[in-house]
Formats: sequence, C-alpha cells, structure tokens
Amino acid sequence: MVMTARDACADTSPMLLGDHVHWQLRRLCRAVGLDGFQDLYADLLRELLGPAATEAVGVTPAWESQISDDHTPVEYSLSFDKGRLPRIRFLIEPSGRRPDLWANMQAGLQVLELLADRYQFSLDRLCMLQDLFFPRRPQGPFGLWLAAELGRSGTPRFKVYLNPSVHGPDRAWQVVGEALARLGFGDAFLSLLRYGVPRNRQVDRFYIFSLDLGSPWGRPRVKVYIRHEGFSGAEAALAAGAVPGVSPESIAQFCGLVGGPGSFTARPLISCYSFVEGDRERPSAYTLHVPIRDYVLHDADARFRASAALDCYGFDASLLGRALAGVSRRPLAAGVGLISYVALVCNPRPRRMTVYISSEAYKAAPPRTLHARRSAAQAGSCRGWHASGRPRFPEPGRGRASERSSG
Repeated sequence: MVMTARDACADTSPMLLGDHVHWQLRRLCRAVGLDGFQDLYADLLRELLGPAATEAVGVTPAWESQISDDHTPVEYSLSFDKGRLPRIRFLIEPSGRRPDLWANMQAGLQVLELLADRYQFSLDRLCMLQDLFFPRRPQGPFGLWLAAELGRSGTPRFKVYLNPSVHGPDRAWQVVGEALARLGFGDAFLSLLRYGVPRNRQVDRFYIFSLDLGSPWGRPRVKVYIRHEGFSGAEAALAAGAVPGVSPESIAQFCGLVGGPGSFTARPLISCYSFVEGDRERPSAYTLHVPIRDYVLHDADARFRASAALDCYGFDASLLGRALAGVSRRPLAAGVGLISYVALVCNPRPRRMTVYISSEAYKAAPPRTLHARRSAAQAGSCRGWHASGRPRFPEPGRGRASERSSG
C-alpha cells in the first residue's frame, strides 16, 4: 500500500492523481531545499497532467502510460552533480480528454506551446522535426513525454522526449539519422551506429530522441537513447567509447556496483549519447542507465546499492533517503520499483549521477526472487571489490533490507 496525501487527512473522498503527485512533489522540493518553490512547481505538475489529473488513483487509468510500470504518467528523478546542488526533475505524459496515442501527442504539443509562450523559449528545433515524429497514424507505446528540471530560480528548464519508432520499429534508425542531420549532427550518425548499435537493430534499439528546449540550457543538448537487450557491463563499456576519454573501467564498475555481475537479461541497459553545438563527428557525453528495479529483491536493496554508488562518486546518499520518504512511506522491503533506474553521466569523466523514483500512484510491485546468480552476491561498497573486479553486495534479506524509507 502506498502512503499518499489521503493517509495524512481524515477526508475519505477518492484521491485524485493530481492531488497525489502534488503532495509528493511538495515533499520532494522540501527534501532538496526548494521550500520556497514547492507550491509553484507542484501546481505546475498538476496543470501539465491535464485531464489525467482528475482521475482517481488506485484504479485502472484511462491511458496506460509507459513512463512507469504501474502506468502512472509521472516519474521523478534526483540529480547529483559535481560542484552543484542536487536537482529535481519530473517527467510526465500529457493526455487528451479521450486518451490514445494521437490525442496524447496533440495534447503534448499544446502543452509545449503554452509553456513556450509562458516562459519565452523557442520551439524552432522541435518544429524542424515535426514530420518525423508526429505522423497522423503513429505507432509505439508513446509519442511525446515532457520533463521539467526544477531549480532555485523559479523558472523550470524543459525538455521533450520523442519516439523514434513512431513510424514503426524498423524505421527508427532512419528517423534518428534524419533528425540528427537536420539539427547539424549528421556526420556523427556513423559513430552512433558503430558504438551504440554494435550487434544489430533487433537487440540494440533506438528508444528515445530528446531535445532541450530554450535558452536556459546554455548549450541545449540533443540526446539519443538506445536499449541494449542482454548487454553486459563490459559491452556497455565499449558502447561508451563513442565519447573520447570515457574510462571503460568506470562504466563497467558502475554496472557491477548498481546492477550486479553478468549480463542484463531481465530489463535492458540504456545508453544515452548527448550532442551539443560543435559535436560534428562524435557525441560529447555518455550516460548509462541501469534498470536497478529488475536486479534487486526490493527497494531496500535498491537503496543500498544506489547509496553505495553515490558514496563511491562522492555524493550525499542521505539526500536519497529524504527523497524516498517524500514520495512513499511504505517499508522499502515491502515492494520493488520505487527506485527504477540509476544513471551515471560521463563527460568524459564521471560527473553526475541520477536516481529515478516512481510515483506508484496506482500500485507498488511486490518484492521478487531473483535468479540465484544475482541474488547470491555478497555485501560491500565500491571500494570493496573482489579480485575478479566485481563488486560485493548484501545478501538478500540482510543488511539494510528491513529499513524504511525515512529522512
């Protein structure tokens, strides 16, 4: 059972999704010191959800968003950056009044136009790609997701996530190649194929095409995400070679520390290649996303591993505990998926980590039993490596497994 705002008051009326996420984001803002903007940002989140905000939680949603496993159209993330204060981001899927893929894409475009007018940023780069990503008969699990990064200025920074498979999965590589060419990165496509699709397009799939929107980003990025079925940490280290100077050892270490040894056969690793102006032939940053929720027994294990990784790279892991407490009060060992992904950004050295947090508005997944090869790993930290080069982990059900998410 997920603890929501309904649990904090005597009102027995149905909890609405908009109220649920409003409550969560206010608490997340307080956890990272954004107290002065908590209402502003929480109101914005509820507004951008559109008609979905008025749906009751705990029931089957009208649209099964693929942002999260329980189909909540909202995800949070907490970003830890070298020399900067931690930042919150939320990701949403705007929906139409009668939600389907096309209606949601049109609703998303309307939301972007509203935001561009309100915050005075340009949609020119998105308009250059409109025929590529907004066909009249779209395919795939999603068409447009929208993210807002929340800072201490009170002005969010926005980015849009588009589906390269919107014309069908077999045409995704053509869509990505054409989009990069239109944005001035066409010469980098061959290196993207070489490193990001080292096997074939059936197992290394173009997943998301992302744009930073507006001048607040300084050097707005274009990002390409690729899902790697059955990838290992060693293969991810090779994929990171598209960015000159990235240490293969750091990528492999991160994979082992967060996800454990062996290949990632349950849910795939995701590579993200980032381009900014001047990146003519190769990307300038690489991010590896590890779907930690599929490689732990429950969220207590996930928090332990994520905290170990944060400690390894010199970040304050206690902030993660406060953030989890802001989203849910259930015992961490009572479910899995509250922490969905953990990501490492290299540019070219490791400089940022991001932890992705599910809203769980509709349900929390129960704990799972992992394959013995993963669940038998031993406890340790990033400095406690076996001679084989693999990290040690807590035994299932031990160590921090009984902890609650608390501040």
